[in-house]
Amino acid sequence: YDSSHGSFSDSKEKVQSPKQMFDTFTYSPTTTHRDSPNPFLPLNHLLIDRSALQLYGAAHDNSPPPYEPVAASSNSRAIGRLKSSASHLLASTKESHVSVLVEFMPILAESKMDNKSARLEKLQQSLDQLLQNARISHLGLMRFLGYCIDNSNSRYAFLYQMPVDYFPFLQNPSDLLKELKPKPLVALLPSAEEYRENRVPNLDTRFRLAYDLLMSALHLRSQNAVHGNINSSNVIFFPGRSDASDDESGLVPDLRRPYLTSPARFSGDGPTPEPLSSAMYRHPEDKRCVEDDGAWAYDLYSLGLILLEIGLWAPVGRLWKMKYDRSWFKHRVEDLYVKKLGPKCGGAYLQAVQLCLDAPNFHLSTQPMTDLGLRVPQIYHYPVLDLSDPDGTFSFSMNFMYTICKILWSCCRIDIFSAPSAEELDDCLPLALVPTPEPVTIEDKVRAYKSSKREMSN
Repeated sequence: YDSSHGSFSDSKEKVQSPKQMFDTFTYSPTTTHRDSPNPFLPLNHLLIDRSALQLYGAAHDNSPPPYEPVAASSNSRAIGRLKSSASHLLASTKESHVSVLVEFMPILAESKMDNKSARLEKLQQSLDQLLQNARISHLGLMRFLGYCIDNSNSRYAFLYQMPVDYFPFLQNPSDLLKELKPKPLVALLPSAEEYRENRVPNLDTRFRLAYDLLMSALHLRSQNAVHGNINSSNVIFFPGRSDASDDESGLVPDLRRPYLTSPARFSGDGPTPEPLSSAMYRHPEDKRCVEDDGAWAYDLYSLGLILLEIGLWAPVGRLWKMKYDRSWFKHRVEDLYVKKLGPKCGGAYLQAVQLCLDAPNFHLSTQPMTDLGLRVPQIYHYPVLDLSDPDGTFSFSMNFMYTICKILWSCCRIDIFSAPSAEELDDCLPLALVPTPEPVTIEDKVRAYKSSKREMSN
């Protein structure tokens, strides 16, 4: 049983700490109403009261994010506490507060803000459905509770329920920020200067890390949900117990329990550019549109680059040169760097990475199952798949990702102590339903009509 699937709130006894440890998440006075131009406001059940969130330390309240977009990183996250009464999603929680991971995003006036409400609604429902019914050993997704608007710092704060109650691990309250803040994968991968000194995690640990990430992506796809923002800054690890004598606190990032976080909150196909640190993980044809039919394949391509990092235990940023664009980088990765995985991780892992990187090509293929059959000795079929459209894109994508999960599961069998059970890929998966077209709203019809009129006039 994975503790991340239950209710993870802090008991009052566990989180008693000096008042000065937390600073109220303050805002400049504003009045919200139905006529506000802010597109988030109609989504009332996900809008968290401005005074209900407390953050550890004052730095995040007093330092607004830069106006230029930045990739999600450890600097854009904080640990906090949320009043349980502030969200209807916490109505069954007995404790007065829950621990939350807070992710900040700048409010950029020039960004395209359409369809935000629908995207957040879809994320919240999909994550809740998966977390409530998950039966695998580690799901690697976090419950989305809602968001706050920090007008004084021109940013949104997105709130995720902490997956594990870590407060018993603390020796004293002053350890809180240092010990509990999750670390992203990119911070654990060695830079060029650190490469020789850094210890590479055991192969079985890296295989399990890759398997867990693919299982997270498989679960998201089963709900027809797209992450849309996969890179190694958005794979995070919370601290776990360690018996290592050189670690004073006994808490180190638990590499066997990754969490896939920071999903795209809305389509990013507006005028706002994306920083190179996250753009290099995108397929050349990825337009950052979560509604794109091929978005699932672009997610897999990005995940393939993370699997490459895990296999080589080196960040892809070290492979990028300033003369590259994404097409050239993709070519270099496939022709040169992926082949280095064979001696380090074996042919099965190399094949799994290649399949992830090729997912957009399979999506465009007129005979994807035939093409897949030429690449792998056996195609595995997702065991709980709605077969109303057996030859459709959704069915193929589920079977494609399931086959990759099976390959990575076989890699994990080298761990003789704690390999994932075979039942995880047979009896513990969610039902995958072929998505039905969303009903078209009046607003969408009006928008389409105005757009067609403009095109005719041009």
